[in-house]
Amino acid sequence: MYEFLESYVIVLFSNVVSDFKDNVFMSEKDSTKEDVNTYRNIFMFILALLSTIFGYGFVNFEKLSTHKIVVGCIVIVILLVGLVVFVRKYIKSKEILKDLE
Repeated sequence: MYEFLESYVIVLFSNVVSDFKDNVFMSEKDSTKEDVNTYRNIFMFILALLSTIFGYGFVNFEKLSTHKIVVGCIVIVILLVGLVVFVRKYIKSKEILKDLE
């Protein structure tokens, strides 16, 4: 009996999680608004990270070794690629939201 109850609870919980993941409880317009807000927040976070890295490099320029400069440049490139990806997703979501309204 407990095994049946356990499997039932697991199936029920997985269905609820998938419903939240698929935004079943939200309209498409609200879901797109949430996506736009998420992309905007990630965009601001990446900009804050970039400004932090540049600020650290500017303040501690004389103490930086070649290793730190190389690692910093690699991180900056990765963050810039992420920034471009999220800006594209943001623009696409804004266009979808404009079509829904």
